[in-house]
Amino acid sequence: MLSKSRIFALLIGLLVMLLSGGCAAQDEAKISSTSDLNQAGYIIGVPEGTPPEEVAKEYMPDAEISYFTQFIDGVAALKSGKATAVIYDSSGVDRILLSNPDLVKLPEELGNIEIATVVGLNNTALNDQVNAFIKQIHQDGTADEMVTRWIDNIGGVMPDISKPQNPDKKLTIITNGMTEPMNYYENGELTGYDIEFIKRFANYANFDYEIITMDYAAMIPALQSGKGDIIISDFFKTDERGQEVLYSDAYVVLHNSVLVRKSMYSGSIENVAGTVATNQSQTGTGSFFASLQDSFNKTFIVEDRYKLVLEGLWTTIVISMLSLFFGSLLGALICAMRKSRLKIVSGLAIVYIRLIQGVPIVLTLMILYYILFASVDIDPILIAVVGFSINFAAYAAEIFRTAIDATDKGQLEAAYALGFTRVSSFFKVTLPQALRHILPIFKGEFISMVKMTSVVGYIAIQDLTKMTDIIRSRTFDAFFPLFVTAFIYFVITYLFIIVLGKIEVQVDPKRRKRVIKGIVDPEASVTEVVK
Repeated sequence: MLSKSRIFALLIGLLVMLLSGGCAAQDEAKISSTSDLNQAGYIIGVPEGTPPEEVAKEYMPDAEISYFTQFIDGVAALKSGKATAVIYDSSGVDRILLSNPDLVKLPEELGNIEIATVVGLNNTALNDQVNAFIKQIHQDGTADEMVTRWIDNIGGVMPDISKPQNPDKKLTIITNGMTEPMNYYENGELTGYDIEFIKRFANYANFDYEIITMDYAAMIPALQSGKGDIIISDFFKTDERGQEVLYSDAYVVLHNSVLVRKSMYSGSIENVAGTVATNQSQTGTGSFFASLQDSFNKTFIVEDRYKLVLEGLWTTIVISMLSLFFGSLLGALICAMRKSRLKIVSGLAIVYIRLIQGVPIVLTLMILYYILFASVDIDPILIAVVGFSINFAAYAAEIFRTAIDATDKGQLEAAYALGFTRVSSFFKVTLPQALRHILPIFKGEFISMVKMTSVVGYIAIQDLTKMTDIIRSRTFDAFFPLFVTAFIYFVITYLFIIVLGKIEVQVDPKRRKRVIKGIVDPEASVTEVVK
């Protein structure tokens, strides 16, 4: 008898096999060095706005550059044949090989990558403190110990570093949490080179700190809006970024490395750094189903990562349900304004609806978080609820208005003739009929909103999608966690559809079961009839 976990892993595996089995490109061309990548038609994946982008432009000018936000997304593109090669820093590349035996790192290392902290342009005092600290740890050998612990070796252990007892101030530190070995989650706690750097710097400068995690694209806007004081997150130094922020001196120097598919590599495997560990990872993987079981265990069981999934799922549900409630109330108000006889009131409602419908929800969230609520200490989840409520209200208002307009006006006139007031006519005549038109469209709009909550990671919220990215950054499994997340979204949306469908049946007299008074079921017993 197969266990439930194994059956679930097999089902997900079959889905992975069906959807990704034929995606990989048929590799014909062979690559032995980075110079072979300089060909038209080749696609080089790089993190956006980073030194690897400059490397690709310098060494592979004839190839096309493809940008990604997280390194694991570039790996997914490489494995599926959407990219010919991926360039990233050497620390991340070495670890990706452990879980992806079908990839190889080319022997050459293309230049250095300077990793530095980032502060606002006006925060020179903090930047000077960081530079003094960096100088000290390089002089006393602490920096070398950290490199050995986290970068040269795999599976570093965080030393015991407590916070200052009487701090002079408190700083908000921005990091990513998905860049092993620099900063990542282990057993639910942030760890890595950057986190040790943060703890040591806190003791050096005598300050308390709070760490928030977010995507790289959101870090500089968060810093500039005052949501954070300093970025310590494997941040690459570039001249373009230096125009907007202050960089510290480099606290660690890494190298640009290039990954390609092993099927395209024509060099000697023994000469490729990191391949020994890769070949070891193949031992014992066994069959396809055994590797699926391994992916399932790494995604859910190891370090109790299922708790991260449940935490992210709960955040997604909370944002969705609260946004549904407040968005519906606001939508009803906007609908009433839209139907007002006062042109200025109806005009404001029309402007609101058109404005919200014309702005992507992710921009609405970022405007709320980084601009309107920049100086307010408020939970990002509340901002997400506000943003989605505002967005949902615009669509709900139009759904309500269309359903109300579809009601027969003659019935309202008859209600007025019978002495009903406008309010009682609406609740007893219009609303019951309007609900039959509202719910089918309303249901679809709500499901769309649930799926749209996957973008809240832009404002430092760890929802279901963000938690999946965190797990992917630890397991370096490019596909399995994605299919699992898709399956979870399917389940929760399907459950919502069932619940709303039941409500839809209850409010529609033509679809709900009718009980006619005075009619007795002939199969009922005498006792039941008497009752």
